[in-house]
Amino acid sequence: MQSYPKEAPPPYGMAIPPPPMPQVIHTSFGPEPQPLVCPHCQSQVTTRVNVQPTTKTHLAALIICLLCFPCFFVPYCCDSCQSTNHYCPRCNVFLGTYDN
Repeated sequence: MQSYPKEAPPPYGMAIPPPPMPQVIHTSFGPEPQPLVCPHCQSQVTTRVNVQPTTKTHLAALIICLLCFPCFFVPYCCDSCQSTNHYCPRCNVFLGTYDN
């Protein structure tokens, strides 16, 4: 029977450092642009916002269309009926969303 040498354990005086932990910054976004440090490009920026309709917006428009056809477009004109997406103006990375 052949015996293979085992790896020696690290010396007792040496501590193995833990792996670096990624920094997670929890930012609650609102309907307006807000200042923050972009986690992608590390720049101090004010977010660029883009408002997009959601499924709720389309359902509200459908219900309004069935009740009062001339007013079906109202949910598409109200920012409060849509989601607000925040982007970094320098690197254009998506930072988060705000849903009403």
